[in-house]
Amino acid sequence: MWQTLTTDYRRAGRAALAAVFGGTLALSAALTALAYDGSFEGGGQVSGDAYTYAAAPYAVSYQDAVYEYATGEDGKGYYTVYDGQAYSEWAGWDDQPADYQWEPVACVSGDWNYVFYAGTDGHLYWNGYDGAAWSGWEDVAGEYEFAYAPYAYEYDDAVHLYGAATDGNVYYKSYDGTEWTEWAAINDEYLAGAYQPYAVEWGDYDNVFWTGEDGKVYWNRYDGTEWTGARDLPYEADEYEYAAAPYAIGYSEDDSLYAYAVSAYGVPYWNVFDGEAWTGWAAYEAEFPATAQYQPSAYEYEGVQHLVVAADDGHAYYTTYDGAYGEWEDLGENYTYDPHQYAYGDGLYLTYTGTDG
Repeated sequence: MWQTLTTDYRRAGRAALAAVFGGTLALSAALTALAYDGSFEGGGQVSGDAYTYAAAPYAVSYQDAVYEYATGEDGKGYYTVYDGQAYSEWAGWDDQPADYQWEPVACVSGDWNYVFYAGTDGHLYWNGYDGAAWSGWEDVAGEYEFAYAPYAYEYDDAVHLYGAATDGNVYYKSYDGTEWTEWAAINDEYLAGAYQPYAVEWGDYDNVFWTGEDGKVYWNRYDGTEWTGARDLPYEADEYEYAAAPYAIGYSEDDSLYAYAVSAYGVPYWNVFDGEAWTGWAAYEAEFPATAQYQPSAYEYEGVQHLVVAADDGHAYYTTYDGAYGEWEDLGENYTYDPHQYAYGDGLYLTYTGTDG
């Protein structure tokens, strides 16, 4: 199955952008290009249809390969490895301690590839791979139960882990390669809804975002020593209530932090922080073609932001930003849950779970 979508770049002379996307848990072994006109071409299903999946996938680059993780409908965690030519068969773990739910998250820190899952028992589990063997699953939840999937990434040479607990707090802990710190709440008085937190390094800070139980998007940041304090991202009208996990990236072209969210009414919004103040949530000039849902995905590649949002019609829609947002382009049908973008080799990749599982 191959398809081509066209948008116009405002900047000539850009290198071709290799991309892959397609059916169930998209990404095939064949690489194709996002050309100067913004055409996505090709893609396919990852590693056959031995399993069906019930959440978004997550992928990281580790030791010159892509490790893609998924949560099966059977409650098992699975992964496959892409070496630039082909994917391995899906594999699982014999020592999985509980059934898993929601999307996995993975990060690379030091020489290790770490993956995290939320159990149906409300606990968070993690495992590490050193390039030769897995260390084994461990429960990292402590005394807390968690209401949704965790988020993890590397900041300041350590793994930083975040989770929204059933008590409404957003908790954080870090791992330096030897031991974990204790959980600490970072939300102040702003309780979280049942959504995944999100974090990104920008401006020498660890910036953490979450959607509150009141429908607002909140933000706190850490400078390596202390947190600056939680606050809500500004908005201009009471109708800005959000119903999914937020997303954020730093954009090198204007040295600003961009936040993305989907409203409870199915409209995608964006907000920009220049280091001093947020602009306030704004809708796109081009009307979104359907009812948006799930967490947006944004990625800067070759100086351009690439934004993908899934919708309730089973399609995903795509736009770019290089100082202005373009029109929304339909990437086709068979999309559900959160889309996920990442760079590998010379290309930008999009992976997702299909409505067919």
